[in-house]
Amino acid sequence: MNRYFVICDRDKGYVERLTAFFSQKRLLPYRIQGITDPDALEGFCRSSPVALLLAEDEILKGRKERFPAERQIALTAAPGQEDAGRLFKFQAAPDLARKLLQGQETGMSSGGPGKMKLIGVYSPGAYSQRTLFAFAMAQILSKTQKALYLHFGSFSGLQKLLSVERESDLTDVLYLIRQGRRQTELWAGDCIQKLGELDYILPAVSPMDLQGAEEEDFLAVLDAVEDRGGYQTAVLEFDEGCPAFWPLLKRCGVIYLLTGEDALSRAKAGQYTGRLQDMGHQDILSKTVPAAPPYYRPYNDSGAYMEQLVWSELGDYIRGLLPGG
Repeated sequence: MNRYFVICDRDKGYVERLTAFFSQKRLLPYRIQGITDPDALEGFCRSSPVALLLAEDEILKGRKERFPAERQIALTAAPGQEDAGRLFKFQAAPDLARKLLQGQETGMSSGGPGKMKLIGVYSPGAYSQRTLFAFAMAQILSKTQKALYLHFGSFSGLQKLLSVERESDLTDVLYLIRQGRRQTELWAGDCIQKLGELDYILPAVSPMDLQGAEEEDFLAVLDAVEDRGGYQTAVLEFDEGCPAFWPLLKRCGVIYLLTGEDALSRAKAGQYTGRLQDMGHQDILSKTVPAAPPYYRPYNDSGAYMEQLVWSELGDYIRGLLPGG
């Protein structure tokens, strides 16, 4: 179930401006809802899971229990009175966001309620359908929960297929983490992209962009995502070239092992599973799900190549693999 970040103030213009800012910047892994009426706020909080409530102090004063939320922050019009539960209302939106994020990191240092499920997607050797399979699975999951797509590789082709300019990608995320700035700057920047309900981090463009990254750096990306909270599932696509290949296999809750219909593809998968057996990795084998997805053919040439994945034959195949699909 999706969780919400709710902004409530009786000043409609203020709510609209702040809601637009947070929606554009994608600073928090929650759906954003703006509300101006206290009664409407109460009804929303009682009917929807609210992770964070940012509301006018006059609305919250003496009646916080009316508005169930994991965390409540009051907006005060009085300067110089900020503390852990109160922020100055009339400050620049980026400054307010920075303070809100810093407080959110402290409140979610344990990883938030529930543990994020990590789904791995792997195929031995180059296999073009792997990226389409992983991205489609993440899109499908995002329809019912907060999901994130990650790709620990390069030459994915996603920048072109998604028609996005080169903005922040995994290279920038790894840099921030190596600099010890894995929280506020990671989530307050443009590292997180969005397609529909799905959040994703663009992969590195080429292998040279990942030179110098070590095993612990990739694992720290997952730690940062999980520590942030809010994501119920992350779909991770990776290959044997990733320095953290074996630790990632162990960390995934389930691993979809993709093969094509050709003999070479099946032979590669056989070599991989045979190697796991030889190394005694029964723990990895036990959570490995073989999959031979159909070839993706978009319905039309509308340009929405990735958006059509969900409703394609490939999307139907993935839904059949997922629990409750």
